Amino acid sequence: WFTARISACGLIPVAFPKMTPELQSTHLEYFANLCRDDAPMVRRIASRNLGPLLYTVVETIGPSALLDGEEGGIVSTKLLDLYESLAGGDQPDSVRLHTTQNCVSFGQ
Repeated sequence: WFTARISACGLIPVAFPKMTPELQSTHLEYFANLCRDDAPMVRRIASRNLGPLLYTVVETIGPSALLDGEEGGIVSTKLLDLYESLAGGDQPDSVRLHTTQNCVSFGQ
């Protein structure tokens, strides 16, 4: 069943600020795996929580999360890639719909 994975999609953004840097990195990888899950229901909920995770990462880590280039921050190296894969044409409409709503989060 995928119920636990769906729950994890909503819990990771909430728990992220309370984690150590090592756990933060680990849980970002977990979230990335959820965004690539085989079940479209899990990817839909992950895409819905990508925006809140982005806000939480930037608030917790600070401006260094937004760095670009070789020293790329988490946003440009991990979260933007997740956004692009979830917004791709090979995703179901329900996944792309929630991803489109997160476009505002990335713009801010």
